[in-house]
Parts: sequence; C-alpha cells; structure tokens
Amino acid sequence: DADADPVLAGMVAHRNAYHALRMLRDEDVVAWARRALALAPGDPLAVGWASTLALSLWRLGRADEAFAVLEEAHTGDEELDAHLVGQRGWLRFAGDDLDRARADLEAAAAIELRTSALLFSSIRLTLLSRLQYARGEWADAVVAAERALALASETEHPHAAFVWWSAVAVPAARGDWATADAYARRAAAEPLDATDRTVAVGMALA
Repeated sequence: DADADPVLAGMVAHRNAYHALRMLRDEDVVAWARRALALAPGDPLAVGWASTLALSLWRLGRADEAFAVLEEAHTGDEELDAHLVGQRGWLRFAGDDLDRARADLEAAAAIELRTSALLFSSIRLTLLSRLQYARGEWADAVVAAERALALASETEHPHAAFVWWSAVAVPAARGDWATADAYARRAAAEPLDATDRTVAVGMALA
C-alpha cells in the first residue's frame, strides 16, 4: 500500500528500475525511477533513485534532462550529494567533458571512501581510471583500477564485472599481454546474469 508506506513503495519501485537498468530497458527505468521519486521525494534514498533516472535519461539521448534531475536532487548534505556528484562525473565523462568529470569523480570518491561506501567509490575509481587512461595518465590509471578492483572484491556486487574494463586497458596498451590476458580471464569468469554484465565483460575481452 503506497499510501501506508510511501518509502517502502518507493524502494520497491526503484528495485524495479534497477532490474530494468541491468537489462538496458531504459524507458522502463525512467518510468519506475520517476514513480519512486514521486512516492518519497524527501527520503535520503532519493538521491540514488535520481542517479538511476539520470543515467537512463542520458542513455536515451536526453542529456539536458539527466543533468537537471541530478541538480534538482541535491540536498545540501555533502555525503548524500556525493552520489549525485559522482553520477554527474560519469555523464560528463561520457560526454567528453573530461576536466569537469575528473573533478566530480575525484570529489565523490574521496567522500565515499571516507564514509566506507565501497561500491560507489569503486564505481568512481573505475571511471576515473578510464578517464586517466584516455588522458595518457597511465600510471595513475593503473593505481585507480587496482583500488577499484580491491573495493569491488569486498562488495561482491554485480558492479565487479565493470572493473575489468578499466583494469585491462593499460596492460593491453603497453603490450603486457600476460597481465592483460590474466585480467581478461578473470573477466570471462564473471557470471553473465544480466545484459549490462554481458556488455561489460565483452568490453573487457575486446
């Protein structure tokens, strides 16, 4: 009963959004994430729901809406808003706005590491590693990827499949095939229980 417990109903709606996200069904994500936000807009969990919504809006080509959602969701609480800043960094990186993406990802990772948000700090470091690789900062990219791998291994979360995409980049570019192949084998061992994992592992193996 959404009226009796809107926060619980919002959590259920977001869980549906998350499952749709993993299957790359972005129209469904938008519908469910908007429902979650409508049910409990003031709940601290809403920053995560807004981040999910923004990612799918971006993937649907609605970048302006995505950034607007993130901006409107800010609470003024640094620790809560780190989630939004990190998501903005992801979208800025995807849009080749590398300098502002770096600032966002580094800021979010620092806060999330301090608050032991292992999953989200791993995501920020994964993306930061790819950004550093793209900028030719390969030594820094290796460090960030190794930190992301260590954090992902502690969380035992599906995000771990995405870390290989960053970890394999520098060894492959340097011609260190022993290391690259070792990472690729570990990526290939990931369970492919959702479309997003299949894509992530495929990117690492490529």
